[in-house]
This record gives sequence, structure tokens and C-alpha cells, in this order.
Amino acid sequence: YDPHGKRRNSDWTDISGTPAPSNATDRGFTGHEHIDEVGLVHMNGRVYDPNLGRFISADPNIQSPLNAQSLNRYSYVMNNPLSFTDPSGFFFKGLFKSIFGAFKNLWRGAVKFIKSILNQPVLRTIVAVVITVIAPELNIFLKGFAAGYVGSGGDLKAGLVGAITAGAFNWVGHGANSPWKNLSNASSNFLRASKVAAHGVVGGLSSKLNGGKFAHGFLSAGTTQAFAGKIGGIDADNAGFSAQRTIAAAAVGGASSALGGGKFANGALTGAFSRAFNDEASERGKVNARLETIRSGAKRGILSRPDANFYYNNSSVQINFDASVLTVQENRTVSPKVFTVQGEHWSVHGRVWVVDGLIQRETYDFAYSGNLVRDAQTLVGRIDAGVTIWGSADPRGGGFNIKYFNKPKIIILGK
Repeated sequence: YDPHGKRRNSDWTDISGTPAPSNATDRGFTGHEHIDEVGLVHMNGRVYDPNLGRFISADPNIQSPLNAQSLNRYSYVMNNPLSFTDPSGFFFKGLFKSIFGAFKNLWRGAVKFIKSILNQPVLRTIVAVVITVIAPELNIFLKGFAAGYVGSGGDLKAGLVGAITAGAFNWVGHGANSPWKNLSNASSNFLRASKVAAHGVVGGLSSKLNGGKFAHGFLSAGTTQAFAGKIGGIDADNAGFSAQRTIAAAAVGGASSALGGGKFANGALTGAFSRAFNDEASERGKVNARLETIRSGAKRGILSRPDANFYYNNSSVQINFDASVLTVQENRTVSPKVFTVQGEHWSVHGRVWVVDGLIQRETYDFAYSGNLVRDAQTLVGRIDAGVTIWGSADPRGGGFNIKYFNKPKIIILGK
């Protein structure tokens, strides 16, 4: 057959006239019934003419409206018979079969990979701890379930216990009625000790629900919380959620469990839960609260350099700033003219780019240039953008946009 199903001789030359019917079978091109007497192929749903490479009736369905080849409802498999077949005479199933097969193989591979992790106690513990530190903004119950499920080797009950445990640890530090919600360095020793005990109880109950010993879970979670201050000194520049501190807590919890006669893996996961869903959740909450305060202040024309630096380190969301509280001195005695900005509650940048009386949007970052004017178009900054040493480039790249609204007061110098 040629690509569109026309019969050929054994030497691949065209058959002249009507092909002789086969004595062995009436099946031919792509396994369909040939009606050799009239030179057609019966493809179940419709009848096909291999000489024209077209069906003799239109397909009632347009399976891919965005594909121009699909709009010809007489064509065979979108004019691509070398890649696909059409068993039904309607939809070209080769493509769908290939796509389905690819997804099926991908799913099987993923399942096989997950099973290989669940069968390795050390590996699944590592993955479970990693789950507690990724994407801090995700729902803690969901993360707790996932970590518990993976850490147990695929036990649904352990996943549910993980979700409850995550919520319980979070309540200890953030619950509306929690006595430890506002715990600080000024709090009494009794209150501090009771929080350690509360963590221990949550860890112990979690261990008990998973079929282990209360003492092992109590020791892991309690010890981790007892060392919370020391662990908090790790990654000290990070005021938000810290993966390093959570991993350190996992190590403390695992070691405590092992020293108490339990399993390191179970204690490590309990320690990670204790830190990630309590102390680190608290830190992230404080960061989010300050970020919102900074955004709110900027809308009223208040933005200090320390706040801008804090915002830079913890968010990339644009800030909208009310420029009506600012005074801009336009100095025309120099070239290019310089716009120097002053404001009672504003000390982020000493110079900005002004067009038609409006301060242009700029990016607060740590890329520097010898140009004295901060250029919003090329996003070039000055040393007064932050606290980094002159001439060094920000390794993180980028910053956050400041969009100014309302016109500032403008004083022109050197008319």
C-alpha cells in the first residue's frame, strides 16, 4: 500500500485497473475490510477511497478545532497516515493512544519511583523531612499528612496522624487559646518549661497513635523544643521560614529518640514537625505581618530604608507609594539634571527618575553604576539602595518594584 492505502504491486508499482480480490482475506490497509470490486475500504464508521486519500462522507466530529488539518472532515488521520491509524473511521485514535500511552508510562514510572522511596527507610525519612520545609505557605495539615504518609512507608493512618500532629504543634504556638502564643524572652521559666512539656506531649501522643512508645515521641519533641533557642541561632539572617533550622531540629529529635532507645528516623520526623509547624511557622507569621505593615505604610507615604531592606530580603511583591508627601528638588545646573528627593518618613533613595512631574516606577535592588541618577528604565541602583559594599552585585538578582502614585511637590533649582 502507499501511505494513503492505495494497493500496489509487489515491486511497489501502481496497480492498473481494479485490484484482484484476495483469496485469503478481505482485510488489508490498517486491518480494515477492502471492497475491491469498487476500490473502497470499509473503515467501520465510514467508507474510504484510497485512490483519493479521502473518506466519501464527512466525519461528524471535529476532534481538534485548533488544528487546521482537523477542519477537513474528509481527510484520513489529519493527512498524516505514516504516523497514525483510524480504526473506527471517525476519530484518529493513534495520536490519543500515543498520548494516553505516554501518560500511562509516566504514571507507572512515578508510582515505581515513589514505591522505591517508600521501601527505603532512610530515604523516605529524608523525603518526609524535606516535605516539612518546602513551600512554607502550603496548608500545614496537607504537609503533615504528606510527610506522615511518606515517612511511614505509605500508611494512610500515619498520614492522618501526621496531619493531626502538625495541627497540634501549630496550635501550641499559635492557637487562639494557647498560653504559649505570645511567649518571649521575658516570659517566666515555668511558662518556657511548660511549652517544652506541651511539645513533648504532642510528640508522645503522635508516637503512640502510630504504634510506638509515648516516651520516645515525648523525648524527641520535648528535647527539640528545649533546644529551640540554640536552633534559632542557625541561619540567623533569615527572619522567615528556615529549612536549615528545621533540618537541625530533625537531627536533634532523631538523636534524642535514638539515645532514649527509639528509632532515629521516627524522632527526626517528630523533631522536624515540632520545629516546622511551630517555631518556623511563627517566624513566617511575624515576617508576613511586618511585610503587610510596610505595604500599608507605603500607601501613606512611609517607607524607611531598614523597612525597604527587610522587604527586599523577604518579598518581591510590588509596593505602591504615595509620592504626594515627597519634595523633589530638580537641579538644572548640572547635566544630566538631578532629581533629589526628600521626605519626612522616606529615606530609601536619594535620587530618582522623574518624567512630567511624576516619579517613575523603579526597582529596589543592589545593582550599582557610577551614574549618580537612579535610572528606572535600566533598573540601575545606587549604594544608598541598601547596605551592600559599593561595587558589589546582588547575588540573588532583582528586587521589588516601587510604583509611585500622586505627584510630589517639585522645587526647581538653577532656572
